[in-house]
Amino acid sequence: MIRGALGLLAVAVATGVFWTSAQPGLRVNAKVVVVGAGLGGLSAAHRLQRAGFGDVTVLEARGKAGGRVWTHRAWGHPIDVGATFIHGVEGNPLTDLAAELRLETIPVDYSKKVVYGRDGTRISEEDMHNAKATYKKLRKSVFTTRDRLYKDAPLEQAFVTAREKLNVTAGIRSGVPAPAAELSPLEEALAWHFFWEIVQDQIADLRDLSTVEFDASLAFPGRDHVLKRGMGSLTDALAAQQRVVYNCTVRSVSVNTESQILPSAWGLLSGLLTGSGARAVRPVAVECEDNRLFHADVAVVALPLGVMQSGAVQFAPPLPKWKRRSIHRLGCSAAVKVALRFERVFWDTTAQFIGKIGRTGATSVWGRGNHLEFVNMEYFHPGSKTLVAEADVDYARHLGLNLSGDARVQEILDELKVIYGERNVAPLVEARSANFVKDPLVKCGFSYWPPFASGDDNLACAEALHAGRLHFVGEFTSPLYYGNLHGALHEGYRVADAIDAAFSPKASDFFSAAASLFSSPSQKQGKSPKRYVPAWCPAPCQV
Repeated sequence: MIRGALGLLAVAVATGVFWTSAQPGLRVNAKVVVVGAGLGGLSAAHRLQRAGFGDVTVLEARGKAGGRVWTHRAWGHPIDVGATFIHGVEGNPLTDLAAELRLETIPVDYSKKVVYGRDGTRISEEDMHNAKATYKKLRKSVFTTRDRLYKDAPLEQAFVTAREKLNVTAGIRSGVPAPAAELSPLEEALAWHFFWEIVQDQIADLRDLSTVEFDASLAFPGRDHVLKRGMGSLTDALAAQQRVVYNCTVRSVSVNTESQILPSAWGLLSGLLTGSGARAVRPVAVECEDNRLFHADVAVVALPLGVMQSGAVQFAPPLPKWKRRSIHRLGCSAAVKVALRFERVFWDTTAQFIGKIGRTGATSVWGRGNHLEFVNMEYFHPGSKTLVAEADVDYARHLGLNLSGDARVQEILDELKVIYGERNVAPLVEARSANFVKDPLVKCGFSYWPPFASGDDNLACAEALHAGRLHFVGEFTSPLYYGNLHGALHEGYRVADAIDAAFSPKASDFFSAAASLFSSPSQKQGKSPKRYVPAWCPAPCQV
């Protein structure tokens, strides 16, 4: 055996195995299948293509690309009813990608908003200012306690404790839910701040969020922006560069664990030892519901968290318990968006955002209730005469699960009539809904961290399986950018780089391959996911 190994080294020297850069042929011959044409899957395919991979196929269940990005263009203007914002343009990979694709952006100004109470009366600037000061005071207390104790609990419980500790009682009742009609103007303003700053930002109720790490997902510096032609212009541009197979709902992903995927020095070593040569082997099979079958060397699963939690796609071998546990430990938000196009504009066009405190449903100062945020598309796209309403959490579930499309639209129109008066609200021309709660190809919105969840779970979700044959990508696989569109893009790049590295042999690969082939099985066991430690948590840190 030793003599054989020395012979292999001699062959390596003679044939130039000691590559110092990637071998283009390895990438060109490798076959990669990406499951899902959302931003995570498309960005992985885009980066692989740029790296020289010549056989990348993207499978998409819908008849269009984008996933949770959906830009409606039938009304003559790009109206985003899915993911909308680039959160911070400085250093954001979305900004770089938009520039690469020559897509213009429009800055967002969150100070240009008006908020109305349950009865349609505009909440005064004084109440908004006082409520914001109270919110910041409570938040600072929660952060101070959290950073000292490192104990997790539902976030609402932490705020209730902070309110009692600081004796913040002016205009604020106890934490017991009360009918919206009983909230004072200051309480309505405070409820809006909690809804705007936390509930809508995380798309989760304070009862469901981790106190320790609810805000761990990172945005980038700089102002938020929207794309002038809609966020769909970015995913459409990426899809146009790829081989995308539409209307192909994947039902199973199988990996032949006995096959070898040895694209680099591994392939040469195995071929020389077995006499089989470095022939291409396709150990991965992806099957769609219409029985179409796709074979590949590597599969990238780019499905939303809700679909992964539902078990709609079968894996063989089954996903390991540690991965399934982390997939289900993460929270998955509920969101519904409704675009409303009117005959004329009847709202304040200088406001980019319009807030409305819900009239119905139990609510409290902690942001719970049937609240709505309207994005004024007339500001970003003059002439569109369109508002996009967003509901989150329990209210989104009510609108998405309990009401028909017409009833959903009517309930939102009724809230606008409370603000502007029934006679002043212009006739509705058309409406479009993005019901992420009920959509079987999404199941829910974006991910968040419930109590006791952490970046360890994101890392476990991201961990590749079967010696790099099966990769996972999505905003929920990122411990730093989960819940954000730039998280999906970042993860797509990460997976593509990992696959590229596997097909980029160097001299060190040859020696590690040889050493591993002659090592005992116990020396070749895979590593468990690395533990994630939040940036704010000094060592030793127990979370």
